[in-house]
Amino acid sequence: MPLVSVIIPAYNAENTITETIFSVLNQTFKDLEVIVIDDGSKDKTTELVLEIEDSRVKLFPYENGGVALARNRGISHASGEYISFLDHDDLWTPDKIEAQISALRKSPDASVAYSWTINMYSEEKPIRFTKLSPANFEGDVYSQLLVHNFICSGSNILARAAAIKSIEGFDPTPVSNEDWDFYLRLAAKWSFVVVPQYQIIYRHTGNSMSSQVQRSEKGGLILIDKIYRSVPENLQYLKNQSLCNHYLYCSTLYIESYSNSQTADYRKNLKEASRTLRMAIHFCPNALVNKAGLVQILKLLSASILTPKSIRQLKKVKQQYLDRPTSNPIGI
Repeated sequence: MPLVSVIIPAYNAENTITETIFSVLNQTFKDLEVIVIDDGSKDKTTELVLEIEDSRVKLFPYENGGVALARNRGISHASGEYISFLDHDDLWTPDKIEAQISALRKSPDASVAYSWTINMYSEEKPIRFTKLSPANFEGDVYSQLLVHNFICSGSNILARAAAIKSIEGFDPTPVSNEDWDFYLRLAAKWSFVVVPQYQIIYRHTGNSMSSQVQRSEKGGLILIDKIYRSVPENLQYLKNQSLCNHYLYCSTLYIESYSNSQTADYRKNLKEASRTLRMAIHFCPNALVNKAGLVQILKLLSASILTPKSIRQLKKVKQQYLDRPTSNPIGI
C-alpha cells in the first residue's frame, strides 16, 4: 500500500487537471497514490485523466455532490497512512510531500503539517506569482485558526489518516468555507507543524463575481456562528475578531470584483466593499489603525474615485515598475 494518498476533487477541470495531476506525480516523494474524484464533470476531465499512463492514478466518477462530499469520497478510497488534498486547479512544488512527511516524522506529537502559499495569476501574461504572508503557528493552533484561516486553501495540509477519520472528514453542509471548518475540527483534537517553505501554488482566475463573494460572505457567517456554539468559554472573546477578519476579507473580494468588472453595474460592488468594511470596524474598532484595515480603507478610497479600467491600468504599472517579482516556483 502507498504511504500517502493524494485526493483531487475535479469538476469540469479539463483546463487544469493534467497539470495538477503531474504536479503530484513529479513529487520527489514517490510512494503515493493519486485519487481523482470526478464530481460529475460535463467536459473532458475523465478522458484526460484516463490518458495519464501511471498506475498510481485512480479515477472514481460520481454524480455531482460538491467539493466537500468529493473529498469525503476520496477519503473512503484512500489506503495511505497519510492523506493530502489538492484542488483540481492548484499545484505543488516538487518537494511538498517529502518536506511535510519529514516534518511530521520529526514531530511525532503532530498529526497535521502545512506549508506556505504562493498566489498564481495564470491568466496574466507573463504569469505572475505573489507570496502570501507566512504563518508559523505550531502545536495547539486552535485559537489562531479561529480568527484567521492561515492555511489559506484546501490544497495545503498533509495529515495522518487516523486524524482525518477521527473527525469524520469534511462537513458537506456549509455553503462555503469547508476548508476552514475542516481545519478547525482537526485543530481541536490534533497538533500542527509548519514547513517554513512556499510549496502551495494557489491559482487565481481573476474573475471574482459579485455573486460568488456574496456566497462566501454568507457561508463564512454561517460557519462562524456554527463554530462558536462549541468554542470553549475562555475563547468566546475571539468571536468579534473572527467576524472582523471575515468582513475585511469580504471587503477585499468586493474590491477585486469591482476592479475586474466589465459591466455597468460595477458600483454595487463598491457599495458592498464599503458595507463590509464598516462591519469589520463595528466588530473591531481598532481595525482603523491596524495595517489590514488601513490598506483596505486606502483601496476603497482609490476605488471610489477611479473606474475599474483605471484601476486595472494602475495595477499593471505597479506590477511592472514597483512590485518585487516572485520567482517562478514550478518552472511554468
